Amino acid sequence: MTAPVSVSNLVKTFGDQTVLGGVDLHVDHGEILYVVGPSGTGKSVLSRCILGLMQPDSGEIELDGQPIPHFGAPEWLSVRRRVAMVVQFPALLEERSVVENIALAARYGRGLRAVQADRMALDLMERLQIRHLAFSDPGALGPGLAKAVALARALAVGANTLILDEPTTGLDPIQAKVVDEAIVEVVRSAGLACLVISHDLAGMQKVADRALMLYQGKVHVAGTPASLATEPDPVWQQFLRGESEGPL
Repeated sequence: MTAPVSVSNLVKTFGDQTVLGGVDLHVDHGEILYVVGPSGTGKSVLSRCILGLMQPDSGEIELDGQPIPHFGAPEWLSVRRRVAMVVQFPALLEERSVVENIALAARYGRGLRAVQADRMALDLMERLQIRHLAFSDPGALGPGLAKAVALARALAVGANTLILDEPTTGLDPIQAKVVDEAIVEVVRSAGLACLVISHDLAGMQKVADRALMLYQGKVHVAGTPASLATEPDPVWQQFLRGESEGPL
């Protein structure tokens, strides 16, 4: 089966600086892949290249088996309906209720009528255990619940791939747990491919099926959370332990 996301030998430079120096990865259906690493190692650049917001210098990106770096605007419109991104700040429409925020995505992403979109929005909220917030003001939500709503909104578009940028950054442990559980629920139940850009190593250990560390423009280490827990590489160990002294 074709992987929903496949990246091969991806290179991106800015002047003399090589941010991505030949990155390879893939994400399968029903899988959560964490991409971690120190700040400035190209994690966000990688996600922007996958979404077509930034053009790589070379390499290949495939979504559902289709190569994408040279897509034009019409092709990207189709792709972006299948690949949804949840950014660090949810940017919910505060003049609309929670359910309206989600239903609007279903209407414009899937072309549903209002009644169908409302029903889909409520169903998604039920799956994420936030249906009780349907008629709440988004501005009154805590950060964790706001990100759960943003996740439901992304799903309403009809995506089969999710890219999550720092989904638990700035959240307390309880709020982070809400978001982590929501991610697992939607990925497992819908068979989505999920790429998570994060510094949250605790969340990685709880949620990820696989993880990789970007360092100096390349995949430095990769594996399951269990295998990475005992990975002896000194760069990885310094990052894992959060130590100020070491090769980083």
